[in-house]
This record gives sequence, C-alpha cells and structure tokens, in this order.
Amino acid sequence: MRPGAAYEQAVKLKPRYATALNNLGNAWKHLGDPEKALEFYGKAIDVDRSYADAWANSGSAHLLRSRHPDAERCLSEALRLNPQSVEALCNMAWSPTANSKPPTRPAKRPSRLPRRRR
Repeated sequence: MRPGAAYEQAVKLKPRYATALNNLGNAWKHLGDPEKALEFYGKAIDVDRSYADAWANSGSAHLLRSRHPDAERCLSEALRLNPQSVEALCNMAWSPTANSKPPTRPAKRPSRLPRRRR
C-alpha cells in the first residue's frame, strides 16, 4: 500500500473527516507535493474551521512554496486557535514576514558581579 492510500480510503468512506483530510495533506507534503497538500489542508479547514493543526500544516506548505504572507496568515490562525501549537510556533520562526521586526532583547546583564563590601 503506498503512503496515503489508507487516508484516501478513509476520505472515500467519510469525505468530511477533517483528520483524514489533514493527514492526506501531510502524506502529499512528505511526498514533495505541497500544492496537493494545500488542497487537502484546505478541505480539512472547510470541514472544521477550528482545526488548528490543519491551519499550521497549511502554513508549513505555504512556506515550502515561498508564499510567506499566506504562511503567516495560516500560522497566525493556528496560533489564535491553539496558542501552544509547537508546529505553528516553529514554522512562524521560518517566515521572513513574521520576523521582519527585530527580536526584543532581554535586559542587559552586568558583565561581572559587584564587589562585596566588608
């Protein structure tokens, strides 16, 4: 059985099963076809607009196609739905448009400890 065949069968049995649609998108992305992956991520999102993983995966596929504004939009939606989405956070780090602002710097630490008074 080729990769994704079980998901294709699941989608045939239950065409509005968002998890199977999302996973079929993952299979296409891993096979090197982010356009086909985006098709299935979009179908998963159409079925369940609150499915954060499908939004994050869609953002990842857009990054592969260098569609940075689309990637940022999808990843932002994934983070709105699930602020703890590690995949969305990690992929957001690769988006040049999301990183156009310089990162905030932590407070400067002293170069050495102050001397103790006796």
